[in-house]
Amino acid sequence: MYVLHINCVYPYGSTGKITASIHHTVCDSGERSFVIYGRGRKSDAPLTKKVGCELLAKYNNVRSRVCGDPYGGCFLSTSQLLQFLRMQRPDVVHLQCMNGFFANIPRVILFLKEHHIPTVLTLHAEFMYTGNCAHAGSCERWKAGCGHCPRLREATGSLLLDRTASEFRRMYDAFHGFSELTVVGVSEWICQRASVSPILREHRICKINNGIDLRVFSDRYDRGRVRENLKTGQRKLVLLVTPSFDPAKGSDLFFALVDAMHALPFQFAVAGADAPAGYCGDVVFLGNVKDQTELAAYYGAADVVVCCSRYETYPTVCLEAAACGTPVVGFDVGGEAEAVHNGIGDVVALGDIPAMKQKVLEYSARPKAYWKQVLSGKRDQLSDTRMSQAYIALYEQLLEKQHETEKNI
Repeated sequence: MYVLHINCVYPYGSTGKITASIHHTVCDSGERSFVIYGRGRKSDAPLTKKVGCELLAKYNNVRSRVCGDPYGGCFLSTSQLLQFLRMQRPDVVHLQCMNGFFANIPRVILFLKEHHIPTVLTLHAEFMYTGNCAHAGSCERWKAGCGHCPRLREATGSLLLDRTASEFRRMYDAFHGFSELTVVGVSEWICQRASVSPILREHRICKINNGIDLRVFSDRYDRGRVRENLKTGQRKLVLLVTPSFDPAKGSDLFFALVDAMHALPFQFAVAGADAPAGYCGDVVFLGNVKDQTELAAYYGAADVVVCCSRYETYPTVCLEAAACGTPVVGFDVGGEAEAVHNGIGDVVALGDIPAMKQKVLEYSARPKAYWKQVLSGKRDQLSDTRMSQAYIALYEQLLEKQHETEKNI
């Protein structure tokens, strides 16, 4: 079996780490595996290849804003990708996140369909079945073909042209009739959404929850040392892990929570994003934490992790925090509630800051030993090994089905 994985980045970021985990598990099982990615720093890891370059990706970003097609263009990098597919002739192709202006998605899908290559498509966001926006929110125009987009610039990045209807049709035409495709949703929420989309509803849809590396994310780190470095003292530590501060990630909601708890003995810290320009409050900004063991130590040192996003499919932040023995409080959006595993935390209504404050107070009052007991015997459910083995079983099913089809021809 030879599996070719395609993702935007490798081996960092949530989808980059997921891709790496599956890739390594396939290799460890004695089968062949290769990763193609298109953005970020070039990896020195063997059996990986970056197509395109950052300059081309930036050009494609600008071009898409003018033309209104966020998943089109990318001629050179897509040609590289398809040429590699022709040369390698993989048994299975696994598509993860293909946004990021490195691949013409409809063109890649058409190639895989025309060459009858068994394909797994994992949904980490919604653009594959909306044809446009990564997070549709409360808008349901994608169920009927889009057009006249009510939030054009936010949803597609387009500065002028509303091509949402034609882009929806391009994605529909690419996927229609692709009998060798299996769609995997990372949460029940996104599976249900995909099942009612005209673009993907004709295909088999199943669920495989994301997993994390339990060798890294655990409660074995020196909690006291981290808290001493942060000068937390006797205050409770509340941690937010986010790659950026923008409305989608709920930056305003996070600072509203900070303001609501300013008179209480709590220290707030942020890992991932830098402080907004001009910020002069008491929140500690840890910047981009590249070392995963360092990130795990921050998780373990915190009393509560908050997730303030307005859109989430199945946030790995919740899994990582739980594995480190720290409860999570988030908003009830997308697959957030599903990702709050095994009672390690809870969700509240979107924007309900008083309710989030109350949950933070409640959960921070419980000792770490309590949360360790809650998680006892359940950590394997968070494992990337469990996730990777489920994907390998799916690859084997697809190949067995293909062999049966070939025998009957």
